Amino acid sequence: MLPWFSGWLDWRAAVYLSILLPALAALTIVFMPLGLTKAGPMAHQPRLWTISRREFWLILAGGLAWPLMSSGGYVVFSSFAPIYLASQGIAQAEAGFLISILSWLIIVTIPLGGYIVDRTGRGDTAIWAGCLIAAAAIAMIPIGGPVIVWIVLSAIIGITVGAVMAIPAEILSANSRATGMGLYYTIYYCGTGGLPAGCMRLPAMWRRQSGSARSACSSRRLA
Repeated sequence: MLPWFSGWLDWRAAVYLSILLPALAALTIVFMPLGLTKAGPMAHQPRLWTISRREFWLILAGGLAWPLMSSGGYVVFSSFAPIYLASQGIAQAEAGFLISILSWLIIVTIPLGGYIVDRTGRGDTAIWAGCLIAAAAIAMIPIGGPVIVWIVLSAIIGITVGAVMAIPAEILSANSRATGMGLYYTIYYCGTGGLPAGCMRLPAMWRRQSGSARSACSSRRLA
């Protein structure tokens, strides 16, 4: 939406729209009744940190799992894949189209995964199966074979999203839900911002280390 809005008017208009939407969301929360009851004179004062140690570690694990799957898997793969496919002789437009298929399939597999988990109650199985099948499919792309098949299979990672997002609801009690959800999304957004940036640096680091290793081997041979 923002690229279209920017092309229609101006890039500044897209920036202003990005500012306006969160502001409207904040105003909505201010005027929205949250079901709070009037506190009596002896009402219990809530603590600042209400999450237990067990809940903390479980939320930490779930919060890390989500960005590792979404940002570390889908975002990084969909960013590098068109360049890699183009380097293998596939036309740039076709490479972009093949990866766009993954994005469209993810839109389908995310709600489908949530439905399957609700019907079967097998959230753990959905996470394991989705991650392993998607990882194997992505690993097959540089090895060879029908690229479109591996891209379609990699979209199975979408079935894990519903199960991972349901983790806080299954773990947190009513008293710790606000703290736990805040922690969960903090970890998620830190991973979402940090993992792609870190992964983008890996090729350069790999080339530097490979170059250093080759230089060291050449020096030993000369010696």
